[in-house]
Amino acid sequence: MKPAATNSVVSARWLVLASLAAAAVGCYRTIDSPRSPDHAVPHAPGGGLSIDPNAPNGILDARQTVANGGVPLADSVSVEGLLRQYDLSDDPPVCDSILCSRPALAIAPSLRTGQREYWVQLGLTSALTQDSFRRPALDVAVAIDRSSSMAVDLAQVYDALNQLMLRLRSDDRLAIIMYNGGAETLRGLATIDDRADIIRRVRMVQAAGPANMSAGVRAAIDVLRNARDAQNRLRRLMVFACENPQGAGFGENEFGRAIRVAAVDRIGTSFFGVLTGASAPASQLLTETRGGAYYSLNQLDTIQNAFDHEFETMVTPIAYDVDFGLTPAADFDAAEVYGVSGTLGASHVTQFHVATAFVNARRGAVIVRLRARAGVTSPRNVGSVALSYVPETAIRNEGNRYDNDTLTFPTEVPDGASYFSSHGVRRGVTLLNEAEQLRDALTAWHAGDHARGADIVAQLVEYVGEVAQSLDDAGLRTEQAFLRRLHENMTQ
Repeated sequence: MKPAATNSVVSARWLVLASLAAAAVGCYRTIDSPRSPDHAVPHAPGGGLSIDPNAPNGILDARQTVANGGVPLADSVSVEGLLRQYDLSDDPPVCDSILCSRPALAIAPSLRTGQREYWVQLGLTSALTQDSFRRPALDVAVAIDRSSSMAVDLAQVYDALNQLMLRLRSDDRLAIIMYNGGAETLRGLATIDDRADIIRRVRMVQAAGPANMSAGVRAAIDVLRNARDAQNRLRRLMVFACENPQGAGFGENEFGRAIRVAAVDRIGTSFFGVLTGASAPASQLLTETRGGAYYSLNQLDTIQNAFDHEFETMVTPIAYDVDFGLTPAADFDAAEVYGVSGTLGASHVTQFHVATAFVNARRGAVIVRLRARAGVTSPRNVGSVALSYVPETAIRNEGNRYDNDTLTFPTEVPDGASYFSSHGVRRGVTLLNEAEQLRDALTAWHAGDHARGADIVAQLVEYVGEVAQSLDDAGLRTEQAFLRRLHENMTQ
C-alpha cells in the first residue's frame, strides 16, 4: 500500500488508549466539581478509535505559561501532545482507500538514551481529503433525560439541541425523544423546517419523575430502524443523560445489548453524560461498540456547547474493526512506543484494535523505538506494518480491506550515520526528543536543580535550531523560539 495525501483528514492521533477514572454521581451534585476534559473519549486498551477534540491540547498550557513568563510543570508536556500539533507527512503520495498506512523509518540518536536508535513512524492517512469529502446525509435521533435529576441542567441540554440543529444540513433528518419513567417521541424523524418552533415545543417539557434510560434508547433506536430510504445515510443515536450507563466489566445489560444490536444495523451511538463525572466502564462500553463514542460534559457551559467542536467528525464513522500495527522482525524488539494518547511518555503497545474510525482532521503519529537484539549488527529487515478494516458503506463501499507492508532499511547507511526516509520522520524524532528532554528539564527545575533544568533547555535550543535550519522548517523554528523564551524564564 502506498502512503497518502498530505491534506488527508485522517491521522494516527486517533489511537487513543487511555483510561478514564470513574466518578459517577448525581447530576445536581456536580455543578461545582473540578473541571474535567470537556469532550473526553479516552478508554481502555482495545477500545474505539474516536474523536477527542480537547484532550490533550498539544502542549498549549505549557506554551501559555512560558509566554506569561513562567516555567510550566513537566506534566503539561507530553510526546503525544507535541506530535499532534504537527503534520508529520511530506509530499502528497497516493492513497485510494478509506484508510492507508503511512510508515517511515529513521536511524538517529535519542537524546534520552544517548544512543543511535532505530525508529519507525506509524501514521494513517486517507483518500478522503478536506477538499473532496462531503459527509453523507444524516439521520439522528436524540434521546433526552427529562427526569427530576435534570432540573438544574435541562435548559443547557436544550441549548445543545439548538446548536445541533444549526449544524444539520437541509438533507439531514432529526427525531427527538424525551424520557423519564417512560419515553415519548416529541418529534418524528424529519428534516428541519422550523427550528424555532421545535425549540419552543421542547422547552415546554419540564423535568419530573424517575429515569428509564433504556426506554428512551429503545424508542430512539426504533425510530431510526424504521426510517425509510436510510440505506445510504448515516444513522446516529445521541443520548443526553444524567446517569452513566452500566458499562464494561459489569456484565451484559439492557443498554449495552440495545446499542450493540443497533450497531449491527449501522446505527451508531453517541452518549453525553450530563454532569455525571467520567466513567471508565461506560466509556469502554461505548467505544468498544461499532459507531460508539462517549463524552463527559462536566460543566454547565460545556453542555450547551457540546457541538462547538468538529461536529462533522462526531457523526461520521468511516471504518470499523480497524487493526493496525507493527510486527518487528526477528532482529528487533519494540523498546518504547510514543504518541499514544493518554500517555505522557512511552508505552510498549505496537498493535492496535479499534472499533470505530471517525473522520478526523487531527495530525500526529505513533513512533516506535526499536532495539536491535544482542549480537545483531546493521540489521535491515525492520518488520511489517499491517492494516485491516471494514468500511462504512455510506462513505465508500470498497469491501473489507487488508494490507501488509514490509519495511527495510537501505544498505548504504554508514555505521554511525543518521538516516531518515522522509523529512516528516526527522521532524517527528526531533519533536519526540524535544518533549522527552523538556520533561526532564522541567522536572529538574521544579525539584530545585535550576542549573540542570536550564542547561537541558539550552541544549534543546541548539539541537532543534540545527534541525530547523537543515529542513528549513518554520514549525521547528517556532519550537526553538519557545525553548529560548523558556530558557530566559529559567535564568532571569
